[in-house]
Amino acid sequence: MNHSTIAKMSIVLSALLWASAARASVMPYSQDFESGSPAGVVIGNASASTNTWSVVADGGGNHWYENVLGTGSVKGFASLPLTNLGPASSADDFDISVILNPLGVPVDSANYTAGLRFLATDSGDVNSSYVADLNVSAANGGRIRIVKWVGSAATVYPSSTQSQTPLVPNFSTADSYLLDVKGTYDASNDLTLVYTVTQVGAPANTQSYTYSADATPNTGQYFGLYDSIGGGGTSMTVEYDNLSVVPEPATMSLLAVGALALIRRRRAA
Repeated sequence: MNHSTIAKMSIVLSALLWASAARASVMPYSQDFESGSPAGVVIGNASASTNTWSVVADGGGNHWYENVLGTGSVKGFASLPLTNLGPASSADDFDISVILNPLGVPVDSANYTAGLRFLATDSGDVNSSYVADLNVSAANGGRIRIVKWVGSAATVYPSSTQSQTPLVPNFSTADSYLLDVKGTYDASNDLTLVYTVTQVGAPANTQSYTYSADATPNTGQYFGLYDSIGGGGTSMTVEYDNLSVVPEPATMSLLAVGALALIRRRRAA
């Protein structure tokens, strides 16, 4: 199945509803980056030598949203506001996913991570948001975690030590990975997040982590992408594709889009 067919089916399943760069988007949202940078996206500030987001083509009809993040202990992200999330309640369950391609990651001792940012109240920094990311470094590659910021204070789950977080089997930076977060609220409006990472084309190489019963969940309307360099590392390049944010009970639509995404070929070297 070619990229054009996949893009058309993704649009049908996820109802792409961008209005203009000046207006927020609405759920459900889907973006395969074929037509360029998404309208209304906000690029987060990073104290880095480089924080560049651009659409790149692999020469085979596929497109990726690429971030080049510069040296130092830095963070970079691209977020978009979604206007109809609603408060923390079971009526506002959600699912967010993206395909990650860790294209250029240095081999050094620093931690390099990339993933999803969601329920953020601020478009310009990490304050009051969640992150679900994948470590793509040489030292702790394949480790997954969830980070919650309350204001500027971060708590890492299940551990702030990367080597103690869940590991995706047979992880390799030569492969691409489907990252998916499902958020559900119970009768008390406590939030549970189920974060799953699966290698594209190799579904047995998968890992999940459940962060449960957050009684004071963040409720912001900014969703998007996130990557970071920790410990003074050098510049890295990562790519994203098929970003999707859907409300429940539209999970079947997400899974259909994810199934289509799994047959996408990674960017040629």
